[in-house]
Amino acid sequence: MNNKRLAKNIKDARLKTGITQKALSEKIGVSLVTMQKYEEGARRPLLEGIEALAKVFGINPISLLNGVFDD
Repeated sequence: MNNKRLAKNIKDARLKTGITQKALSEKIGVSLVTMQKYEEGARRPLLEGIEALAKVFGINPISLLNGVFDD
């Protein structure tokens, strides 16, 4: 998967959820800088990170990867 696509999916899901980058980073246990890099596509979360993000967003990890947020 393309890092830019995943980055867009993470940002879109975060905005849809109405959570800030800082709050999201705290919920999944990463630094704010790491969260910013996820959304820029400069860094890709590990599988555990994708699972944690999906849990916060209330979606399954596959939905996050595919950019489908209406489960």
